[in-house]
Amino acid sequence: MSEVVGLSSGRLSGKVALVTGASSGIGEAAAKALATQGARVVLAARRKDELDRVAAEIATAGGEALAVRTDVLSDEDIAVAVRITEEHFGGLDIAFNNAGAGGAFGPVADRTPESWRADIEGVLNTVFYSMRNEIPALLRRGGGVIINNGSVVGNVGSGTMISSYVAAKHGVHGLTRAAALELAPQNVRVNAIALGTVLSPGVKDIMAATPQFEQAMRAVHPIGRFATPDESASLVAYLAGDDAAFITGAVMVMDGGWTAQ
Repeated sequence: MSEVVGLSSGRLSGKVALVTGASSGIGEAAAKALATQGARVVLAARRKDELDRVAAEIATAGGEALAVRTDVLSDEDIAVAVRITEEHFGGLDIAFNNAGAGGAFGPVADRTPESWRADIEGVLNTVFYSMRNEIPALLRRGGGVIINNGSVVGNVGSGTMISSYVAAKHGVHGLTRAAALELAPQNVRVNAIALGTVLSPGVKDIMAATPQFEQAMRAVHPIGRFATPDESASLVAYLAGDDAAFITGAVMVMDGGWTAQ
């Protein structure tokens, strides 16, 4: 479990961040990392009890966080989360669009149109819903940062992953680049992170249920291990800050050497 180590030098002091999927795993770690750097954080996810826990842990460490129950499959829910962010903290500067869910494994020919649409909705459309609501808020603030959680399989194909997930993550990267070009003149940076396998609770559950998935994933990480949520969070925190002020339209890879092969 990620821990908040206490507020640091405050490189994000005065900033307000919205993190989707903040109740566990990468989202929780990113929210805590942003708070550690001084940002006030709105935590958005479906599990309100877990959001309250994360918010309490951030507060105990001296940070500020607000839990807002949000289903990223609902454009209306995200609109409400953004509105609450502006009302409570006065604006929005940073958005980490992390939440999303894929479906079952299986060959392309075995997918039904319904399962295909569900996976595109859960992985790609959720990022679109988030961005379309966040961008006006960022512009009202005079600019800001969007970070989308893509994937290493958004850069390459993968026969070990479901086809719709791979296609959707390619879409996330394309949407990121298109929005970055559109918004660069308006002082909004848009980037994506392309992670290898991260040991989040959800991934651990999949590995426990599907041993062949764990074996396949270990085989494609030359570094010999999987990433931790805290390692992914450090990349999010870097992209959120002024140290990354010249980075936009990028897909930042952190994959343990997967795509170097």
